[in-house]
Amino acid sequence: MKSVRNEPTLQVIARIQRKELIVTKLPKRTRLNVVEHLIANGYSIAETAALLNVADRTVVRDRHEIRARNAVFADTPGLGARLAGFLIDHTEAAVGRLRKLQRDENTKPVDRLAAERTASMIIDRCLYRLQSMGFLPHLVKQEVSFVNRPSPGRLHALPREPQMVGGKLMDIASPATSVSEAVARQPVGIGAKKMELLARMGETRTERRRRRKLEKRLKHRDTDTQRRSREQKKR
Repeated sequence: MKSVRNEPTLQVIARIQRKELIVTKLPKRTRLNVVEHLIANGYSIAETAALLNVADRTVVRDRHEIRARNAVFADTPGLGARLAGFLIDHTEAAVGRLRKLQRDENTKPVDRLAAERTASMIIDRCLYRLQSMGFLPHLVKQEVSFVNRPSPGRLHALPREPQMVGGKLMDIASPATSVSEAVARQPVGIGAKKMELLARMGETRTERRRRRKLEKRLKHRDTDTQRRSREQKKR
């Protein structure tokens, strides 16, 4: 059995299938390596037990020990870098298999297009995951900017009424908005309607729905009670 320790796992499995080795007499490390290889190839507990001629509970116990042996912890040095490398390797392997499928003469054009789309999705997902892990920079969503911007020295009095900016109703002259943002959102020579249209160009569907709901609420908010209160204040 000493020679079995240094044998490759595939050779050990082949000898087990030829009934040259008894699994129960194998070294524990060798048996765990065999079970781990079979698990990686999609063998179930029952199939692994039948192939190795052992009880199902033995395979279950071995699988628990394999998980404990391969366990990782958050404070493991270099864990993030190793997992990122593992992700990149598997991404390249998956894309390579898809490229090989595309080169096959028997592959239909529809399947080639599907393989190209899937490869792009895999790469995009890998980049997104690397970004979430901190290996790639996060892009900051910028506001829609205008070519003609007034200089801070020429900044005039801003209107006090709320305006639509990026699909949200806000007062651009309020203290919550910085001067630089107000300058960027106040183009020169553009009327209020054109400015509102330019602000709506970058809206998404969700922002458009929210804006319309907010506009409806503002219209219905002007009730008779509020009108009377304003008239009393004027008097």
